[in-house]
Amino acid sequence: MHRWAVFACMVMLVVTALSGCLDGDPGPIPDTWTITVTYAGEYTATQNITVRHDPDKTDTDGDGISDYDEWFSGGGSGTPTNASNPDTDGDGIPDGMEIQLGSNPTDWRHDVDHDNGNWQGDYQELMFYRNNYNVSNETSLQFLQTDDVDGDGVRDGFDIDPLNDLKVNVTIDAIMITSDMDESDGRYEIQFQLVTDATAISGGEETGRYTVIQGENNTINYEFAADLSDTGTPGEYNNSITLTVIDHDDSLGERKPRDAVTGDGFPEMDFVRIDGNGSYINDRFDIRSDCHSYSLHGADGTIWLTIEDASQPYT
Repeated sequence: MHRWAVFACMVMLVVTALSGCLDGDPGPIPDTWTITVTYAGEYTATQNITVRHDPDKTDTDGDGISDYDEWFSGGGSGTPTNASNPDTDGDGIPDGMEIQLGSNPTDWRHDVDHDNGNWQGDYQELMFYRNNYNVSNETSLQFLQTDDVDGDGVRDGFDIDPLNDLKVNVTIDAIMITSDMDESDGRYEIQFQLVTDATAISGGEETGRYTVIQGENNTINYEFAADLSDTGTPGEYNNSITLTVIDHDDSLGERKPRDAVTGDGFPEMDFVRIDGNGSYINDRFDIRSDCHSYSLHGADGTIWLTIEDASQPYT
């Protein structure tokens, strides 16, 4: 009978010991452990980094991951993390958020929203937003959760300006033609053509043309609303804009032998030379610095125009 009593006591002790595990108690964790981290901006992992935690706290660094989970599985990432640093890899994304987003808190080279393109990781995307825009850290982190912040159809890592859909308004203020353009009456039927790397537009009055008098400052006030290409390297603004002025010679009496005046090869029209000996062309247009008023003088006259930034920001 005594033996059975001893056996029963032993069974009770074993069950009591196991009950803590069955209740989900993680039990003790070591005072220190080592981790391997590829820090932000680095390409070689740093190994055997010693991690310490505060035994009196369940979440030493306050990143939302318990010290036990950081030691055991990095909060579910599969690799231990730093319980005393809320951002183990230093990429600007807290470990707890990385777990929620499904990225690796011990390596900065991840792409949460699959938009990196010219960026080598979300860390570089965050740094781009912080260095180029007046946005908070919280807002920058929100940008990581969408691949096209401004909704212009170009993924952020391939977008010249990820926060703005690039557009311009080009206003033809006035024009003065001083050359006779081989016109006997000094009157011209003028049409304006604007071409960007995303838009081609012809502009004029209802007929598509303006009547311009030779030697006079002719007020035009015609506005083009034009898209610019958004595709490129983030932060490298190098769009293209071309403005061409055409003098139409449609009536039979105005038609000239080929190359009679400007050598353009078109007997029914002449290209008015408004910038040097041709059209206004800027194939390195920077919307940040090139939006202002212009006075362009060429062989056939002068044109006054204004370019304004009409980009649509993210919402």
